[in-house]
Amino acid sequence: MESVLEVQKNVKENSEEISDFLKDLDSWATDMAKKDKKLIEAKLNSSISDSPNKEKRSGPNTSSLPSQIILKHKPEKNKTSKQRKEKKAKKEVKQSQPSSTSGAPSAPTVPSPPKKEKIRAYEYDKWDKFDADQECSALDAGKMQYT
Repeated sequence: MESVLEVQKNVKENSEEISDFLKDLDSWATDMAKKDKKLIEAKLNSSISDSPNKEKRSGPNTSSLPSQIILKHKPEKNKTSKQRKEKKAKKEVKQSQPSSTSGAPSAPTVPSPPKKEKIRAYEYDKWDKFDADQECSALDAGKMQYT
């Protein structure tokens, strides 16, 4: 019985110590945030007052501030993703334009045979209707191309 009481007492003391630590941590974080704001304001004020001969500025000098504080626009995306998008857009434009730029009529295109719809793994009812033996015999006979 005494051991249970000791454990309860230890748990209570530990929880009090942790809560005190977290309160101190929280107050420290708020103090640091206030100090950061004061330092930023002081830098802004000093940079504005250091340049009396320059033209009036429309806003604070942000060149000396860390980029984490002031973000006027979203960061640039990866260059390779931009290049991919540009290539894709060019491809779409080429496909939408007719292939022959001269006034001559283009050769008639032969329509390709309709592709067989693939069965998705989660479409169980279609798999129940699928006949694997029939597909194998069709492949063996050369009626279908393997894709």
